Amino acid sequence: MRTVQIKPEKCYVNGKQAIATRFNVVSIADDLFSEAQFKYTLLDENNQWCGEAVYKLSGLELYQTWDATAEGAYRIVAEGVGFEIVPMVGKSFFSEA
Repeated sequence: MRTVQIKPEKCYVNGKQAIATRFNVVSIADDLFSEAQFKYTLLDENNQWCGEAVYKLSGLELYQTWDATAEGAYRIVAEGVGFEIVPMVGKSFFSEA
């Protein structure tokens, strides 16, 4: 699974607070014209699941802001849900989890 480091965010697992430091994005639907849906999964520093949801990129104008790359999907989802991606200096955009 490929992940991206994010600025720490609170999340809840089984009623307990955790801190998400990474997230993963998977495309679950794309009509190739005006709508795409991405499932994003939050992970803590030990790569343990700590939440997931679906982000919907809907409408031609918004859809056209996406460059149809994996990196672009991560950036669009992060911006859409309010995560801040932490750049990894001298490394690839993605990490293997």
